Amino acid sequence: MGRYGRETCSPIRRDYRPLSLYLRIPSMQNSEIAVIIPCHDSERFLGRTASALLHQDFGLPYRLIFVNDASSDKTADILKFIKSYDPDKVTIIDSSAHNLPQARNAAMDLALESRFVCFSDADDVPHPDFLSSLYSLINGSGADCACRGYRIIDENTGKVNRAKILDLAQPLSGFRAAFEILRDGPVKAFVWSKIFSSSLLRRTRIRFLPERFVYEDLAFCFQTFLASDKVAFSDLPVYDYYIHKGSLSHTPNADGFMMHLCAYAACRAYSSFLIGEKKSLDMFRRMRMNMIYKTDCDILTARSLYPAGIRQPMSLARQLIKRICNPGFKVVGEPWEQYIIDLGVLSHPMLESFSNPASN
Repeated sequence: MGRYGRETCSPIRRDYRPLSLYLRIPSMQNSEIAVIIPCHDSERFLGRTASALLHQDFGLPYRLIFVNDASSDKTADILKFIKSYDPDKVTIIDSSAHNLPQARNAAMDLALESRFVCFSDADDVPHPDFLSSLYSLINGSGADCACRGYRIIDENTGKVNRAKILDLAQPLSGFRAAFEILRDGPVKAFVWSKIFSSSLLRRTRIRFLPERFVYEDLAFCFQTFLASDKVAFSDLPVYDYYIHKGSLSHTPNADGFMMHLCAYAACRAYSSFLIGEKKSLDMFRRMRMNMIYKTDCDILTARSLYPAGIRQPMSLARQLIKRICNPGFKVVGEPWEQYIIDLGVLSHPMLESFSNPASN
């Protein structure tokens, strides 16, 4: 078995050499892939992540775009050190957003100059064949997006799990892939184990919802899948996702359940825009029980965050799910309007009618 628990992995270098030894990579232009890496106070992990990304077994040009998002630690100094070895490969963008989605969006226009776009978090470790495996999958399948597997490593316990990901010989249609991502089953809504066609993102203007702190990947992946002709899947793990104290997606949040539902709301509005109200309504009606189950789990497992009890948030969640799954889904004037406004759903360029009462 290989380092990553898969016999079919191509032969790769197993050593992670000191960062200074392999940052001297020849300058490359006209890159095939751009990787966006948002960084906020990432000094503990950034060297590990940069080392993995700069030591890829990928024979074609690629670019690394690090976004320093208002870091207060030594992240900026580390990024300057990385860039000093190869200014043409490494680009640094400064952002003051204090916001992961906006940090990613800040790099998007530059990234779209490459043929494909990938993402990595600044505290994870892409495998050495991260880029080559994703590149071969999307090119070989002729798909607009491609998804590989990943491992989950809990640094608090040392536990390592391989995620259960869809593995298909043939790509799914974009509609089917979008439906599957709503189910939160073997198709996961994480951007960092995927590769996206730049032409698709340019054509559709899809971006991350600007004010989200959690579940921002769900709306982005749903939109790109739904706008795609085909989406390819393989369960070969190419990325190690680390859980550690302070991980954003594992930090309890009293509004987490509402943020999750607002992500569904954004998907509902976008699907109505792209495929029509009838097909959109049918898709979300089929998802109704899944949304109820997921929301109930979010609320019931976080009772301590609701000192006044869970009755009111549970009722609000049920109301929103009911409205999402019925014609004429409305935002303006509803109890969840401020949630959706605060999270930036209404500012999405494809959802301008979402805020118009006359259109709801």
